[in-house]
Amino acid sequence: MERERRKEKVHKKREHRIDVRGTVPLFFRRYYFVILIGRDTRQETLRIEAERRYKVRKINNGISAFFLLMPFLLLLLLLAYYLKSALGINIMPVLHLQDLLDMFYNFLDRIFKLS
Repeated sequence: MERERRKEKVHKKREHRIDVRGTVPLFFRRYYFVILIGRDTRQETLRIEAERRYKVRKINNGISAFFLLMPFLLLLLLLAYYLKSALGINIMPVLHLQDLLDMFYNFLDRIFKLS
């Protein structure tokens, strides 16, 4: 009786999405087969999955931080440029922002044939 309870307890604990069991009679013998498909709930597998989720979370946090901080960095660079211009500081006297933007647009135009 104890064995039957233990058997029921184990069977209830392990529920699988696909549980196919059967027997095949071949000549003078019978063979059985069991096909079980479900989530692996062993401790080692759960630990590996948790580590993978942690790594993916770290990568996602890094990408999110990059995209959240990039507008602030661009705004800071723009403010620094306007401050430099207002103070009359010319780092490259023959080149200005508009010239750089025109060069960049021409470069993209040659590569992607924009116009």
